[in-house]
Amino acid sequence: MLQNLERQLEGQRPLLADAESAGEQLCEVLSDPASRAEIQGKLTAVGRQYNNLQKKLDHRKAELENSLRDGRQFETSCATTLGWLVDELGGMSERLLVSADRHTLQQQLDHHEPVYKEVMNKEHEVIMLLNKGRDMLSRINNQRTDNRNLQRDLDKIQQQWDKLRKDTLERNTRLQTCMEHCRKYYRAQESLIPWLSQAEDKLETLQPASFKRKDIERQLKELGTFRNEVWKRSGEYENNRTLGDTFHGACDIDKEVVKGELLHMKQKWDKLNNDLLERTQSLEDTARRLSDFNENLRDLQHSLQRCEDKLSSHDALGGAAKDPKLLDRIKDEVETLADRLDELTAKLDDRCSELQSAATAVTQFNDQVKGLTHDLSDLENELDSMKPPGRDLKTVRGQLDDTGKLVKKINKASGDVANTVLAGEHLVDSGFAPDTATTREQVELLQRQLGRLDERARAREEDLDASLGKLENFYQIHTAVMEEVGEASEEVRKMKAVSSEVEGIKTQQQDFRSFQKTHIDPLSHQIEGCNRLGQGLIQSAAGGVNTASLEKDLEKMNDKWNDLKGRLNERGRKLDVGLLQSGKFQEALDGLAKWLADTEEMVANQKPPSADYKVVKAQLQEQKFLKKMLLDRQNSMSSLFAMGNEVAAAADPVEKKAIERQLKELMQRFDNLTEGASQRMTALEQAMSVAKDFQDKMVPLLDWLDRTEKKVKDMELVPTDEEKIQQRIKEQHALHNDILRKKPDFSDLTEVASNLMSLVGEDEALLLADKLQETTDRYTALVAGSEDVGQLLEASRAGLRHLVLTYQDLQAWMEGAERRLGKYRVLAVHTDKLLEQMDDLADLTEEIANHQAQVDGTVDSGLELMKHISNDEALQLKDKLDSLQRRYNDLTSRGADLLKHAHEALPLVQQFYNCHNRLVDWMMGAEAQIQSAEPREEDIARLELDIQGEFRPVLESINQVGPQLCQISPGEGAQTIEGLVTRDNRRFDAIAEQIQRKGERIQLSKQVRKFP
Repeated sequence: MLQNLERQLEGQRPLLADAESAGEQLCEVLSDPASRAEIQGKLTAVGRQYNNLQKKLDHRKAELENSLRDGRQFETSCATTLGWLVDELGGMSERLLVSADRHTLQQQLDHHEPVYKEVMNKEHEVIMLLNKGRDMLSRINNQRTDNRNLQRDLDKIQQQWDKLRKDTLERNTRLQTCMEHCRKYYRAQESLIPWLSQAEDKLETLQPASFKRKDIERQLKELGTFRNEVWKRSGEYENNRTLGDTFHGACDIDKEVVKGELLHMKQKWDKLNNDLLERTQSLEDTARRLSDFNENLRDLQHSLQRCEDKLSSHDALGGAAKDPKLLDRIKDEVETLADRLDELTAKLDDRCSELQSAATAVTQFNDQVKGLTHDLSDLENELDSMKPPGRDLKTVRGQLDDTGKLVKKINKASGDVANTVLAGEHLVDSGFAPDTATTREQVELLQRQLGRLDERARAREEDLDASLGKLENFYQIHTAVMEEVGEASEEVRKMKAVSSEVEGIKTQQQDFRSFQKTHIDPLSHQIEGCNRLGQGLIQSAAGGVNTASLEKDLEKMNDKWNDLKGRLNERGRKLDVGLLQSGKFQEALDGLAKWLADTEEMVANQKPPSADYKVVKAQLQEQKFLKKMLLDRQNSMSSLFAMGNEVAAAADPVEKKAIERQLKELMQRFDNLTEGASQRMTALEQAMSVAKDFQDKMVPLLDWLDRTEKKVKDMELVPTDEEKIQQRIKEQHALHNDILRKKPDFSDLTEVASNLMSLVGEDEALLLADKLQETTDRYTALVAGSEDVGQLLEASRAGLRHLVLTYQDLQAWMEGAERRLGKYRVLAVHTDKLLEQMDDLADLTEEIANHQAQVDGTVDSGLELMKHISNDEALQLKDKLDSLQRRYNDLTSRGADLLKHAHEALPLVQQFYNCHNRLVDWMMGAEAQIQSAEPREEDIARLELDIQGEFRPVLESINQVGPQLCQISPGEGAQTIEGLVTRDNRRFDAIAEQIQRKGERIQLSKQVRKFP
């Protein structure tokens, strides 16, 4: 074209030269200066215009040459870029399967890193190329319309670049995230696993070395210190498990490695805790049994010593020691003692067996509770990981199978929980449970957890059954509708061409109306119902659920239906045109009026624009079809209007006015339809644009809400390590700030929703308002929940610090109290020392009672903390609190028992020393009288009466009270009492024997004097 213009301009040059020559000649002829000036001005203007045209052509030619050169360079760049994009996309065609093996993961990252850098470096080049292409496209649009090739190339580059950039970023993000999880996990592993091995080795060294009480108490103290160290590491263990689970969940293959490491770590951790608990219980049982054994041994030694003393006293009697009655009495006492010893041994064996059975039963119960808690948590995690109900039959059936398997696992767990409940009740009924309330609380917690899990699983199963039923119903209707649409299309295809005769056209119109009434109208209702059911399934799908298959099936059905309606409309239009062409104006007018009425009814039944993007998109497609149908009828209306004017011109005035009125009315109705369709098209386009904006804002916010709500829920599980809590507090602060930063997004969402509500119908606006309200309420609740978690973490940090400090203080105080109580296990046998011990014991028992509030506060703090920590840590903390409570109760009972024994011993000590002092005073007087040169008969008789009547019962009282004091005060006190009893008996027996001999001598001397 430019060359043609150039040739044409060049062809005008001779004419211009001729004109200039003629002008010069004319100027020479003309004498009027004004005329000559006018002619010269015109020639100059023409010459200037010609030169301007020449310059424009040259400039445009240069521009075209530059554009052509740029176009070739751009085509080369496009081809190069497309080739590079195809190569890169081909290299990433396979799905990225992130490995859980850290060496393989590092290789994957190293392999992808250069690709990522290359793509990012290419970004500027691609953007410049696309911008250049758009500039060229705008220039082409200004000059010509044939721009499809360029537009196609730009779209292809844009599409492939977006896909490549998205895939590259996603791969890099996944790999970097997984590598970060890997580093954190193995850094934690490298810290915990060696410590676990060291802890196992250390526990092996804490074997019972001897059965000396000091050694056992030392080992118990070492085990207590070691147990506190293990407890402090529990937070690190839970963090390690969490990091491992996160890393495991982020990977796709080689996950068995991490799973095996986590299982091995859990086994080592559980074994360490179980062995530590068993070792502690074993040492405590050994210490208790050793204490009982030592007491029994001392009692036995004292009893044997008393028997030996009695035997020595018996041997000191000389000839009287051979009295059979006395020997029988000693023998009976020995046999009685032996029977008591055997009975005591049997009772101790039975008690030890019962205690061992109780300890075993409690350990088994705790293991069952711990195992079931872990199993139920795994089942909850499995249920949480299940995706919302799908929107295709295969997916929903697979989800139903998975849910059925989960329900079977829950039923099996229900049987295990029932057995554990029975075991707990048996422990409580048997008296084996150390704390019946806590045992019942453990069981109730399991039952509540199981009930909640079973309820959720059943609800999911019912939801899936309902979704499956709706899908099956939809596809049953969809299949039937597709078949009927196909049959109707085939019927339309078989319809004969429009007849050329009037009667034939009328018959065809009648058949066409009958076909529409019997086939198309019912089919229209079925399609409307199928669309309503399908759109309901799409709208009710949860976020992230793939509805593409369902949308595609609906779109396919609607496309076939629209195609059928288009063919039906075309058939009706042809019949009307046929009538018009055959000259039947009134019949064509009536047919067009009926079509207008049907179309007006269809338009009147149209629903207002929907707030759902997918629904309003379908409404827009229907509106486009309606607009196309109106455009197709435009020619028929024009033909009818022209024919009507011709008929009216030949008619009488009255009939002419009637025809013109009908034509005007029809044209007005058609114009109203056209205008209404255009307005609805504009409204639908506006609504679709805003609905798309609303969906683009709403869906990410809902996904963010789901993720953040889960994060906040996970943060409610408080670590049992202060450093971990501090780290969790930092994470919570960061999360809370992130939550608060989302507030403008929700404000924008509210603004978009308000705009959308003004564009849709009233019902849709109410639904949209409810949906927006629900979303904003969730955000408000999330903010409040995050604040509550922050307060919980702060309170838990302070509570944990207080708990640890008070627990350690109480442990240290209890160790001191136990040592102080140990000093009073053997009561004094002297009144003044016993009174002093009683005062000390009273002070100590009062001190123990005063610590009741501190112990209760520590236990309450621990119980409150148990509500917010993991189940395993809660069980470990419960064991510690139970041990603390048992130890305190033992201190309380021991202090009360010792004080009670002291009160019981005081009257016996006083009675013993009163009798002893009285007897000693009498024996000193008796010995003085016996040792005189010639004791008088009346003195000997009085001494004999004293022995039989007064002091023999005193000695028997000493012999009776003395053994009781020996049992109360074994050891040195018992030796002192036994020495006093032995000396009193020997001295008394010697005095009695001397008195008897003195009396016999007096009697013999009297007989001698009487019978000289």
